[in-house]
Amino acid sequence: MHRRATPKLIAYASISTVTIFLGFASGTPELLAVATPLVLVMARGLVRGATDEVTVALSIPENRLVEGDETLLSLELSSPSPVEVEVALGLPFGIEVAEGTRRFTTSLHPGRIVYQQVTLRGARWGAHQTGVVGLRTRGPDALTYSERVVDLQRIVKVFPRSESLRARIRPPITQAFTGSDVARTSGDGIEFAMVRAFAAGDSARRINWRVSSRRGTLHVNLHHPERNADVVLFLDTFSEVGAHQRTSLDLTVRGAATIAAHYLNHRDRVGVVSFGGTLRWLTGGMGRTQTYRIIDFLLDLEAGFSYVWRDVDVLPRRMVPPGALVVAFSPLEDDRALTALFDLKRRGFSVCVVETLDEDSVEPGSSREDALARRLWRLQREAMRHDMRSAGIPVIALVGAGGLEASLAQVAQLTRRSGVA
Repeated sequence: MHRRATPKLIAYASISTVTIFLGFASGTPELLAVATPLVLVMARGLVRGATDEVTVALSIPENRLVEGDETLLSLELSSPSPVEVEVALGLPFGIEVAEGTRRFTTSLHPGRIVYQQVTLRGARWGAHQTGVVGLRTRGPDALTYSERVVDLQRIVKVFPRSESLRARIRPPITQAFTGSDVARTSGDGIEFAMVRAFAAGDSARRINWRVSSRRGTLHVNLHHPERNADVVLFLDTFSEVGAHQRTSLDLTVRGAATIAAHYLNHRDRVGVVSFGGTLRWLTGGMGRTQTYRIIDFLLDLEAGFSYVWRDVDVLPRRMVPPGALVVAFSPLEDDRALTALFDLKRRGFSVCVVETLDEDSVEPGSSREDALARRLWRLQREAMRHDMRSAGIPVIALVGAGGLEASLAQVAQLTRRSGVA
């Protein structure tokens, strides 16, 4: 607690000091009589002082939001003695007040609880630490006040709002569990594959009577089974570049959340690798639980610069299972991440890169040299895209006309033509 003097106390002290000084200097006792009430008021106010016994309770029923959603924050204030308190609610970047006020003044009385509610809105994704409350209480005569900061430590998680995707890149190899991807093998399924001659063990339900009657021998229909697949999200976190609130890290989190939700809704198994200054990973999983695990992983994502050279050999083998589709999110700025992607492609994985740097958001300099440097920089990036496409790694833009949906549709069409996926 920090106890300070109010402007009222300073004024009283100044007036009484000057009055007493003039009274002694001039020998006028009347001036001393004028200063006496002020001295008594100050003495009583300093003895009683400002109380710091204010109790604060805070509750946030809904602490998991999607960007744009609102939640209610409730404050409960009480004090064993009469006091006037000014309350200031501290909110981090990404949480804003939708209704109400974050600063207010109220009077507290013994045995009574004051309730105050504020509607908060999740403005930007992240794990935001709220619950910091600043209290300023004034003494009975408003001569002193005390300040105290209470940290009640409440975490509000704001999830990025993901897009709804229709286009998707089909993984090259399916796994054994039931899913939404049509396998290349034949078996029990819905999509027709071929007709072949009847063999021992075939079910009578598969018999194609029309073909059997025409050829004189039994023939059966074969179908492609629906299976799930392995998808690995490769996040390049060596650097964070781009304009404010449209950085590569922000676009990475939003894009990864969208892709993860899309494949998990199709019952695929999705894992995440943060490949940067700090290596982190989340093993593949399925279902709604994995969705929340991935979102929590993304909320803690940070870009960490490092001089340490890394390659894909530092990853656990179970993180990138054979036949997995690797969807990488990268600003295409760090050679270590790009080398790792080329290495994954050479090892037989199907790799797709989502570019997370909006080149148009990078403002060029005003000089002629700056303009030339910008042109060289863009040419270098275009050469990198050409090298990736030549190696069989499609590069799509996360921003631009149509956004991620249009880019995925183009890649899906190209991969269908080439038979990659």
